[in-house]
Amino acid sequence: MADTKPYFPHNWQTGYFIDTTGSLDPATSTTASFASLAAFVTGVTPAPNDVSDTSIYFADEDNASPEKTGSAYTWAVTGHVLVGDPACDYIVGLYQSHATGNAAKTLLKIVYPNGKTLITRVVVQSIVVGGGNGNAKETLTFTLAESGKGVLSDTVSA
Repeated sequence: MADTKPYFPHNWQTGYFIDTTGSLDPATSTTASFASLAAFVTGVTPAPNDVSDTSIYFADEDNASPEKTGSAYTWAVTGHVLVGDPACDYIVGLYQSHATGNAAKTLLKIVYPNGKTLITRVVVQSIVVGGGNGNAKETLTFTLAESGKGVLSDTVSA
């Protein structure tokens, strides 16, 4: 076993990849064509959006007894349009075609600094392209909303 010292990972050390073919099954992702978001993304903000049942039982005398019953994970992504980048072109294409339903779904692969990999189906939504000063880079923001249960593994795959 390798001797590693504790360290603080930087945000860029988490790899985000999107399937540019629109695959939908995270359990059979061998035919997916994952492209990195790294070249055009400046920030990613994950949010678990926990779903809770907050029941108040008589025995608890007006105090809640919350129970986490689910989650609705999202990743808010910010960056710039990078024409010719496969992942960026895919996202911009969804925006330009006003994609809905399964056409707006694909697989997201996240490679965490601790070596774990998550592959999950997401809906690409709230895509905003452009805006701002005429001499500024064209901005790009979108949200990836998890759609179903993903597959977490100990295998690093980029």
